[in-house]
Amino acid sequence: MYKNTILPEINFKDINFDALLYLATKDNTLYFVASTLLDSYTELNSNQKTRLQDIVDKGSSEIQEIQRSIKSLTKLVPNALIFKTYMGENYKRIGNDIDALVDYNELYKIEDLLFDQGYKTVVNFPKHEQCIMVERSGEKKLHIQSKVHWCWKEYLDPELIWKDPRPVIHNQEEFLTNNVNADFLIHIAHMNFEHPYFKLSELLYLFSLVPEIDLDLVLEQAQKYNWKKTLLRSINLMNNIHVVLYGHRLIDNIAFKELYFKELSFPVMFPRTHMVLAVIEKRITYYLLGRVIKIIQVLLTGETAVYTDPPERKQYIKDGEQVIKESKIRYTVNHLRHRIFSIFDNFK
Repeated sequence: MYKNTILPEINFKDINFDALLYLATKDNTLYFVASTLLDSYTELNSNQKTRLQDIVDKGSSEIQEIQRSIKSLTKLVPNALIFKTYMGENYKRIGNDIDALVDYNELYKIEDLLFDQGYKTVVNFPKHEQCIMVERSGEKKLHIQSKVHWCWKEYLDPELIWKDPRPVIHNQEEFLTNNVNADFLIHIAHMNFEHPYFKLSELLYLFSLVPEIDLDLVLEQAQKYNWKKTLLRSINLMNNIHVVLYGHRLIDNIAFKELYFKELSFPVMFPRTHMVLAVIEKRITYYLLGRVIKIIQVLLTGETAVYTDPPERKQYIKDGEQVIKESKIRYTVNHLRHRIFSIFDNFK
């Protein structure tokens, strides 16, 4: 996925098999690990082979769902930018949904066309979110957006996001994704402001992007959108992990502060101080007032899983299918909060 590490090679017989699968599950690399073990290791016993084959079979079924979703979307919207999905041609990633960008003027026309093809709404987003989420039986959910934003904030120029899209191949399907500078910024912003952690697979992909990025442009964008210090701390953490895994820094021409890792286990959670400073620098305090209970949980426990599964989105059955929908009260509160807090954001 990137390159060989300097860490000593471990004999397969010394590996805790259950712990390996548990860590791979947390890091969303279970399918990749299982298929690699089946292809490359002859020391597996029959029970291990059976377990791994079950994982691979289930993963292969999900990959087919991904392929069908991408094919459906790109056939309907050939110029859609699919982002946060591709992480290298050799890595078969299985995500929960397909994130795509389209022009806002086309967003709801595309939604109508998808409805005509049998897709159904999964989440009823308020209009100010400028996104839809739909799904169809046998396919992964499509999360289609007209802008990249988290916590009602943007993190880079829309013009940069759409500039020079790259054709890539993911799970044997070809589509367009962002240029490397936009891709790098989107991933780092997503790590910091959507879920405060990053996974090994995502980290290795970012490592591979670094030689191609324009660092001055990346830093300039982060400065413009008020999160440069957060970006620099994130890069410093990446630099330190790169030293542990490969013996040298990833990026030399920025300030380096050595960090001590008591243990290095993925996904890596950002330190609590980092999270607080990121919120202050990006000025999303007002937004987070509406998430105060979840934020307290994260700060007290360091566990960010509670942050990624909003309890206000309840599941219910409609026409025999499970749908996620915010209550009318929560929907109204979110809409009013967005309007009120956007007024405060006009003041520096």
